[in-house]
Amino acid sequence: MYVEINYEDGSVGVACYEDEAEMQDALTAAHARAVEGGRASDNTVAPASRIRSAYVYDEHPDDYSPDQQTTAKEAQAAVDAAFKRAGGENLSVHEIAAEIRDISNPFLPVEAVEGVYDSKYKMESSEQLKPSFWGGE
Repeated sequence: MYVEINYEDGSVGVACYEDEAEMQDALTAAHARAVEGGRASDNTVAPASRIRSAYVYDEHPDDYSPDQQTTAKEAQAAVDAAFKRAGGENLSVHEIAAEIRDISNPFLPVEAVEGVYDSKYKMESSEQLKPSFWGGE
C-alpha cells in the first residue's frame, strides 16, 4: 500500500508499506518526532514536520497513466479547453502539446487542489486516514 503524506510545512511525500500496522507505526513515529521537536530523520538536521493529512492508494499515485494512452475524445477535450482558456482562435503549438502531455500528468493542476493539505494526485485514493491513526489532532 502507498500513502501520500502531507506535512504541516507544505511538503509532500509518498511512502510504501507492507501492511497497515507498518504504516501506522511509521506515521506515528514521524508525527511524534515533530511533536517532540525532533529531526525529520537521522540523516538530516531539518526539523520534523507534523503530519496534516494522509491518503492511501492501492498503487503508487505517480502511476496514474503508466501506458501514456488516451482517447481521441479526451485529447480533443483537452485541446478545446486550451482554446477556450486562451479566449481566441490562435494558440501556440507548444501550449497544445502541453495540454496533451498533461493528460497523463499524475498531479492535479494547482488550481484544482482546494486546500493545502488535500491530495495533489489525480488518482483517487482508497481512503483518507483520520489524524487519530497517527496520533494527530
